[in-house]
Amino acid sequence: MYHKVGACPNGALVPHHYVGTARFERQIRALVKFGFQTIKLHDVLNHRDTVSKPICLTFDDGYENFATEAVPILKQQGQTATVFVVSGLIGNTNEWDTKLGDQPERLMSPEKILELDALGFEFGSHSVTHARLTKVNQNEATQEICESQKNLAELLSKPIDTFCYPYGSHNEAIRRIVQNCGYKLACSVEKGWNHETTDPYRLKRINVRSDTSTPILFWKLWRQSLLESTEK
Repeated sequence: MYHKVGACPNGALVPHHYVGTARFERQIRALVKFGFQTIKLHDVLNHRDTVSKPICLTFDDGYENFATEAVPILKQQGQTATVFVVSGLIGNTNEWDTKLGDQPERLMSPEKILELDALGFEFGSHSVTHARLTKVNQNEATQEICESQKNLAELLSKPIDTFCYPYGSHNEAIRRIVQNCGYKLACSVEKGWNHETTDPYRLKRINVRSDTSTPILFWKLWRQSLLESTEK
C-alpha cells in the first residue's frame, strides 16, 4: 500500500506517506528480480492470474505524483498497479488533508486517469470526498460509496468493482453498504496476506512508508508470510 511517490515537502503532516522516487524504483526492481509479478486487484477477483508469485500494488487517493513518478518506473519494469481515487476531487487537491493544515498535493485529472486506464492501470473508488465513513450517517455513507462508483464508471465507461475505505475506517454496516452498491472487493489497512478464505470486503495490505527500504520491504513480506503460515 502506497500513497505518494516523490520528495516530501516541508510542512507535510504525514511525511511517512512519501516514498522517494529512487527508493520506489529500487523496490520495484527488487520485486521483479525475485520473481514477483504485479497484477490488478480485479484479476484477483476473477482468478485470472497465472503467475507463481502475484502481488498487487495499491495507491490510495489518486495523486498526480503517481503518474509523474511511479508510472514511468512501473512501465519500464512491465508492471501495473491499482489506484483508488476520490471521485469528487479528481483534478483538484487533497482537501481532506489541507483543511487540517497539510500541504496541498495535486490529484490526477480526468484526462490523466483515462490515459493511464488505456495503458492498463486499474482504478477503484476511494469515496466521493474521502470521508471517514464510520463517522457520518448511513445516508451520507451510502452516497459517498455509491456515487463514487457511479462517477468513476461514467468516466471510464466500465464497471467499478473495487473500493478502498478512506482512513481504513469501516464496520459491518459500512461493509454491507459497499456490498449492496455492487462492489466485489474492498481494501482495508489491516496488515497481512490475503487468501481464498479472506473476507473480500476486508482485504489486508502491507504498508510501505517513507522509511521502508528494500530490505525492510522484503522483511515485511517474509514476516507476514511467516505469521500466516503459523496461524494455519
